[in-house]
Amino acid sequence: MIDYSPHTKYTAQKIQDRVTRGAYFYSSFSVDNGISSTTNIEKLINKLTIRYGLNLTSRQRSYRLKTGKPIADLIIQDVIYENRWQFILLITTPNSHKHSKQPSPSNNQPQQICKDKIIEIENMAFDKERVNSEINFIHEYFDDEEPLKFVMNKPYLELDFAGCSAELVRMTHKKYKPSSEKFYRAPRKSFSWTWRWKKEVVEQKKRDLINIINRYVSQVDKTRPHQDLLNWQSYFQTYAVFRGMRQQVGRLYTLGKYFFYSRSRKRWDDENLSKMSLFFAPRYERQSKT
Repeated sequence: MIDYSPHTKYTAQKIQDRVTRGAYFYSSFSVDNGISSTTNIEKLINKLTIRYGLNLTSRQRSYRLKTGKPIADLIIQDVIYENRWQFILLITTPNSHKHSKQPSPSNNQPQQICKDKIIEIENMAFDKERVNSEINFIHEYFDDEEPLKFVMNKPYLELDFAGCSAELVRMTHKKYKPSSEKFYRAPRKSFSWTWRWKKEVVEQKKRDLINIINRYVSQVDKTRPHQDLLNWQSYFQTYAVFRGMRQQVGRLYTLGKYFFYSRSRKRWDDENLSKMSLFFAPRYERQSKT
């Protein structure tokens, strides 16, 4: 199947959907689309379609998996203002598809040592030998030597969100104690896939926020630092639409409030500083078949 993506959030959501269903093997590459480019994008797409069977129906894809054959998905994004096409090839094998539907109960979950609602899973059902075996199986079936990566191996699959890199990670849900006063819906799976910003991005955004607050407290004219704060919040309100990202931003926002109080002895709300509202990404409909 081929998905043509209009923007990065759409791309991220479709990757997350495919990986959730077992597309554990991937290849990502970019093709220059500038004036000097000699690559015929249409011919490249047709070549990949024939090689990986990207025009199969849903019934044909299901039959392939049931008969022990891999299937492929391709997500193509025309990256705005960068004159390039982003190609992300995702491969699902019968074993990875089975693993995604029936998580092994033998995988011991790491003990939760902090107040995170979600924590990263350390143990993997796929060891190095199994991963290499699956990649060889894919290469033999498609008669191709495209370098493939495994989504649970570091470095993780990355996307650029307006200059800030985020990675796709598999995380486990927090287990709540039974309570007669509160009702917690038990998730269908003990884990889920989500996007989170890389550590260096979070550290940079933290430094930016502290710098903005310092300038707001120290300067008499607060117009400029207040606008910088609005811009800082606007970025996250636009792109923090996945669970892992929302958790990271929530921590930064709380840290900012505490830091502001430590510097000014005033509360965030008493100063009428702008509040930040975060939202989950809606379900994006398929945009185009060509």
